[in-house]
Amino acid sequence: MGFHWSLNSEKIGTAILSHGLGIPDFAKRGYFRLSEIYKRKQRHIDAYAIMSAFKEYPKIPTTFDGSLPSETLTDNPQRIQIGETYHFTDIGQNGLIATVTTATVNEAEKLIYIGTDKGHILTSPISDAELTDYRSHPDAFFGTIHKQGKSAKDPYEFYENIVEIHMSYPKSYVLNQVKNWPDADQLEQLNYEDLVLEFCERLVAHLGQLNQQPN
Repeated sequence: MGFHWSLNSEKIGTAILSHGLGIPDFAKRGYFRLSEIYKRKQRHIDAYAIMSAFKEYPKIPTTFDGSLPSETLTDNPQRIQIGETYHFTDIGQNGLIATVTTATVNEAEKLIYIGTDKGHILTSPISDAELTDYRSHPDAFFGTIHKQGKSAKDPYEFYENIVEIHMSYPKSYVLNQVKNWPDADQLEQLNYEDLVLEFCERLVAHLGQLNQQPN
């Protein structure tokens, strides 16, 4: 980081190179299947996490204790947290006491959609300060790791997203999706991870072919 040695300069630049010296499956150029890229990344996921952290550097936190600015710097923090029980006073005649089981943000509407253990889907407005915090930490905003919807900049990011989704499904679900494929018998012999990786890779390839066809 050159600016460490030029403290009075207004230009800030960072140069980072990742290279696996003597590691044949890390940071090597070439053409690989999506499933192979995924497996290589998982084998060296700590290195990828470090590189992702460097992309945000230097990002100085607003608070010293790691708390969200929308809570620490406001007089009346009201952030909804998954797993907590609340009294929703505007539901019914006497209100509703329920535990939050899921939550997500609709940025366009500036609303939080809240699912409860009583089967309700409720909405709550989100402030500009809270929305800023949500954009910085979407998966942890509601007090626990809760995966939010993701966008994909390229086919591999899309592949990672759908792999993550399908890894939570039972094997029977994926097998049911491929039961009419010509090589269904061979796919059935794969372990669960390889089956999901193969299935999702073919989904991406199929969608790519559809996108190349004229409207």
